[in-house]
Amino acid sequence: MKEAVFQSREPVFYRSTQIQVTPTPHFHNDIELIYAEKGEFTAHVDHNVVKVSQGQMFVSFPYQIHYYENCPPGVYRVILITPELLYGLVTQLRGQRPTEHVIDIVEGDEFDTLISAIFSVTGENRRTLVAGYCHLLAVALLARLELEAAPHSEDETLRYVMEYCEDHYAEPLTLGEVAEQVHLSKYYISRLFNQKLKLSFSDYLNMLRVRRATRLLEKTDKKIADISEDVGFGSIRSFNRAFLGIMKMTPIAFRQQCQVRNF
Repeated sequence: MKEAVFQSREPVFYRSTQIQVTPTPHFHNDIELIYAEKGEFTAHVDHNVVKVSQGQMFVSFPYQIHYYENCPPGVYRVILITPELLYGLVTQLRGQRPTEHVIDIVEGDEFDTLISAIFSVTGENRRTLVAGYCHLLAVALLARLELEAAPHSEDETLRYVMEYCEDHYAEPLTLGEVAEQVHLSKYYISRLFNQKLKLSFSDYLNMLRVRRATRLLEKTDKKIADISEDVGFGSIRSFNRAFLGIMKMTPIAFRQQCQVRNF
């Protein structure tokens, strides 16, 4: 499944098993963990590029811009842990980032046990138990990772622009309109996207819209033409072209794949 934009979520944790991870640059206030149970991918986080192989887990901290590529279909365990869940650990996360972003998961070790528990627990107390396991997983991470202070840089400006796009992606946005709204030069914004994300503004906006479309295709029975309009594409043709280019399949094929997976 394809998923920087700012993402906020109400739950104190989130867990998902995906067939593919998102190529869209994004950031949020959660710790994001992706365990490659089956498959591999390349992760970009801030200015670092790391290869995540089968049996490894990728880690990004709050407000780090990250995205993924070269990701064949597989099984990817996605866990988002909000700082609010971590109680006294929040101060250790604020303004910090890990010096490494990939952890080896050994069968039967602490990480393997906790990840298995998070995805297997059932029953009426499931949410409480999963929240507890997520807290233990975060404690294990902090014990394992070396942290450093996160520098202030142009990334803050980029996050600001991307947050605006996240809020207004369904509108007929142009680079000039965004620049006017955020009071920055469109040439400066274009340079930030090209230098830091290796994307043009229009490619980023298409990724953002396609990411939202995948959720609607999976979670609703809306017509594809209506979804195209809902996420801001001017025509069904441009939507299909962008979707195929990013997801490597048509919207119809993606919906059918989701239906088979969720059967």
